[in-house]
Order: sequence, then C-alpha cells, then structure tokens
Amino acid sequence: MIVAFLGLALPIFSSAGGAADGTEERCRTRLTPKAASPSIAFVSDTQEPIWIETLWLASNDNRKTTRALFDALAQDELDGVFHGGDLVSQGSSQSAWRRFRQTASPLTRKGIPFFAVPGNHEYLFQARRGRRLFEKEFPSFSHCPWQTIELGSLAVVLLNSNFKQLEAESIVEQDRWLAAELARLDQDARISAVIVLAHHSPYTNGKVVGPSAEVQEHFVPRFLASAKTRLLLTGHSHVYEHFRQGDKDFMVIGGGGGLLHPLETGADRSYEDLYPQPREKGFFHYLKVTAEGRALPATVMRYDSGRRLFLPDYRVRIPK
Repeated sequence: MIVAFLGLALPIFSSAGGAADGTEERCRTRLTPKAASPSIAFVSDTQEPIWIETLWLASNDNRKTTRALFDALAQDELDGVFHGGDLVSQGSSQSAWRRFRQTASPLTRKGIPFFAVPGNHEYLFQARRGRRLFEKEFPSFSHCPWQTIELGSLAVVLLNSNFKQLEAESIVEQDRWLAAELARLDQDARISAVIVLAHHSPYTNGKVVGPSAEVQEHFVPRFLASAKTRLLLTGHSHVYEHFRQGDKDFMVIGGGGGLLHPLETGADRSYEDLYPQPREKGFFHYLKVTAEGRALPATVMRYDSGRRLFLPDYRVRIPK
C-alpha cells in the first residue's frame, strides 16, 4: 500500500492483528534514516488567522512566519517532519489546503517525508467535509486514523485527540489500539524510544484553550505506563511549554504560525513549566529531535523576526 502527500510516495506496512490480545489491524510505516541517529522535526498550528480570532489576538506576519518555517525545515537535514494538527484555518476549504500545499512545497522539493494528525481546525464548520479533505491530503488516514511511524530505533505514534468528533466506538477502538501498540513497541528490540503526537494538550498554562481532560484520561495513563515512551507532544495552545510528570516529558509546540496565545504566569500557573525564560505569551517555533538510543536530544528552534531565521533557543536531553 502506498500513501502519498505533497508528491511524496511512502510505503505503508499493515499487519493483521494476530497477536494474542486480538488487536485489530495496525498501520505503521518504516523509514530508513540517513544516519544511525535519525533527525526529525515537529511543528503544530500553522493555520492562517481567521478574522474572528483577530478581535482579541494580535497578528504578527503570521503567514510569512509559516513560510519561513517550512523553508527552514527544508534546509535542515531531516529524516521526517511531523505536524501536530491545525494545518489550515478551515479544513473544509479547498482553497485553504491549496495555500497550505504551496506553503509546504519546500518539503516536497526536498523529498522530506511529512506526516500529520488532525487538529480541531481540520473539522471546523463542516466536520465531514474537513475530514474528507484531510484524507485526500493524507490518504492513509482513511483506513489508519492512528498509526506508527518507525525511523530506525525511534517510533512516533500518531493519535486523534478530537474526541468531540469521534464516535464512541472509535474512541474505544483507539484506546485499545494504543494500549496494544505501546505494548508491542515495548517488546520490539529494534525500538529504543517512542514519541506520542496528538493535537490537544493534556497540560497547558495557556489562557485561550485549557488542558484536555480527554487526553488526560485516554492517552496519558498509557503513555506513562509504557517502558519506552519518552515524550508526548501536542499543540492547540499556541505557545511553547515543557512539563515533566515522573520521568516522562510533555511539550506543547503550538508555535507554527497561528496567532500567538497569552500564558498564565507566576502564581497563576496551573503547571510548572520547565522552559527557563520568562514570557507572557507564546513565540513562533518548531522542535528538532535526534534519536540516540534511549535518549532524545531536543532543540526548540525559535523564530528571530529581525533576521527571519529559526535559531536554537532551548536545548534539553530526554530523559533528563
């Protein structure tokens, strides 16, 4: 089976659920990285601003910033790029997808594999049409609404956190699949570390959107229980944040070009943010991760608007 997006043709390897736990069909893609240590990037919330948002959030060359972001991704030596959702402002708009394809075209020209999970904007206004157009851009999503991408010793698990758009049966199926897939990865000697990607954040100090109780209930316990999971990445809140629970790391990476959100600070924060610099709102960024066995050195690439470049800002080695 072949999945194509932005002109890229990638093999999808599906295996029937013949395991003892009776798991349904699982979808996964195996890519061969350029080097022993795969290098990948994560971005989220690249949607163009919509007029109603500008009534309370300031715009700041958002479209130019997103174009600069994809230019930066294409210039890096990456084995893959992963998007955490809200790719476009309105998922049911063909013109919005057409503009996004143009913006992301540097990845096409470079031949960098590109994967995404849907955000709430992909379902905005006309949910069914939005889903169809998302599936047109990412054909594997129609039969693999949650899947695993393997790059050498690293696995990235893609999930759908739009619980209000999922039927009850689909929620149960995703829960069952996630538990079985993480158990499989824990037993797979080829895999040393696992990253989980979804759109809605279980923890955030953002003032515009709050933490997702559904992600806390359905994803976080399974993430924490897995032996090889290292990092849970989400967007939705247009900020960068870094949290730690036990020995596991959580990051919000919603700075892909959407209108930046304000943050609760000081005593008003609900969660301790490990990002070391004070700020009252989000900043434009993407996250670069290298897989080195169990360790995942990660760098937040922050946008310098004066130089129109994404430069290293915050480095952390996961696990700590």
